[in-house]
Amino acid sequence: MDENFYAAPEADLTTPQHGLVEALAELNYKQLRKLYHRSINIRTLNFLICIAAIFMGFSVVGLVMSLSQMPSRMVSFLIIFILIFILELVTFIGVFLRADWGRFMGIICSILIMLNFPVGTLFGIAGLFAFFGAPELFGPDRIKHAEVRKEFKHRKRNKFFN
Repeated sequence: MDENFYAAPEADLTTPQHGLVEALAELNYKQLRKLYHRSINIRTLNFLICIAAIFMGFSVVGLVMSLSQMPSRMVSFLIIFILIFILELVTFIGVFLRADWGRFMGIICSILIMLNFPVGTLFGIAGLFAFFGAPELFGPDRIKHAEVRKEFKHRKRNKFFN
């Protein structure tokens, strides 16, 4: 009976929390923080892509409804709007599911967003950093955002900065 039942519990802060991906345990705090921020950037960009797709969808519907009154040279704008709408919709779905092809589509959308100077350029550069810098967040064996957030908050709360 050399066990003290009144002693404070001891915690092993060198291992990740139970049930987390082992790849997160190999990251130091700085790498985990970068991964966490890139995951947040990807989520934010996906939200913006969703809003852009909604607005583009309304534009397409409005152009289709006025198709009979539209001059023939404006039909090419309708086709371009439809293609952009499809691209944004497919990108939103791919990034939301965090599929491999969603990362590729996100890179394409980030490059196209960069053409909208000056705000789009900032979003496009942030998107390229996020999509190129965090390939482990995409694919069938991806690290989920909830796991990254949980591990990041755990290390930050316990001041485990290795």
